[in-house]
Amino acid sequence: MPVDLKCLDCKKILTWPDIHELNVVCQCGKTYPVRLGIPDFRIADDPYCGNEKDSRIADDLANQFHQKSFLELIQYYYQMHCPELNPESVERQMHHILNHSGFSLNDLSIENSKNVKFELNLLDIGCGTGSAMIKAKSMAPEMQVTGLDIAMRWLILARKRLDESGFADMKLVCGNAEQTPFDDQQFQWIHGGDMIEHVEGQSEVFQEAGRLLSDGGKAVFLTPNRTSLTREPHVGLYFAGWLPNKFSVIYCMIFNAPPWQGIFTHTVWGWQIILSHALRLQSGLFATVKAARVGNGKANPGHFIRTYDTCIESSWIIRNLALIFGPVLEVSLEKRLHGTGGPASPFSQTPGLDQTHRPGQ
Repeated sequence: MPVDLKCLDCKKILTWPDIHELNVVCQCGKTYPVRLGIPDFRIADDPYCGNEKDSRIADDLANQFHQKSFLELIQYYYQMHCPELNPESVERQMHHILNHSGFSLNDLSIENSKNVKFELNLLDIGCGTGSAMIKAKSMAPEMQVTGLDIAMRWLILARKRLDESGFADMKLVCGNAEQTPFDDQQFQWIHGGDMIEHVEGQSEVFQEAGRLLSDGGKAVFLTPNRTSLTREPHVGLYFAGWLPNKFSVIYCMIFNAPPWQGIFTHTVWGWQIILSHALRLQSGLFATVKAARVGNGKANPGHFIRTYDTCIESSWIIRNLALIFGPVLEVSLEKRLHGTGGPASPFSQTPGLDQTHRPGQ
């Protein structure tokens, strides 16, 4: 099942560009720029540096693309384009990029059994440097995996990483998660690892995911819990997420942490409010918010992480405490257009806390 590109204006199907093309031109006259085979469909700015600056960085990385390995290219990126990050922050981010995929096929309820067919499509929203894409493809080689990210600079790095890993055929798209250049019901699975908290229009992202999912399809978004007792992962400080945003900015400045910019984390109740709005506008869409395992995607999770993951699976009390104080939340969407047997509420019921229902019911 090939994934089709679609013009954002006239909705006509577009041809995927090759690595040498500079533009994708639609019959309606709309032109989309291309770098290294990656088409740019952005309709709004990258919240961190804006599209103009992002494009300059992407051009610089593209110029270095054929001379450097992936590791060299990402080191070059941090050295030349991230002067605001201290060495500790760079080391932490490099370690995360190189050692954590943030993805498990179990997150999407895919089991490697003879009854499951993998010749289907997965969209990785906020794919970054492509680590989750590589993990998904290595676990299900027949599945088509497409990556979407708002930052062209990260996609240049992803292109290098995918090529070096033997996945040069994987498609990458630069675009906004709120409005993607794909046709309706084109994906059976959508993965969003550590990206939804960087989008201000989160309800629009969930609505778009509902549009893209086929009947029976599932989307999983992993996101830091705002009231976690662990360090806030974006800035490396305890309790940074507990504060109102304007105080989080000052808190980060005082401790010389990365800037509190473009971060929109929520509590479990905050996510339920956002989902309520999205579900009101998307028929057949059901949602769950629960505490997520934190060992997924880690090469060698420690004993504490393995114990935590086991406890939230087996203990009702710890699972509900983790909804409030745990490090990661999982927001899941499922498309059910036909058949019965789904819950009366659009939210799957998590005992104790997750009891929100569709507004108006």
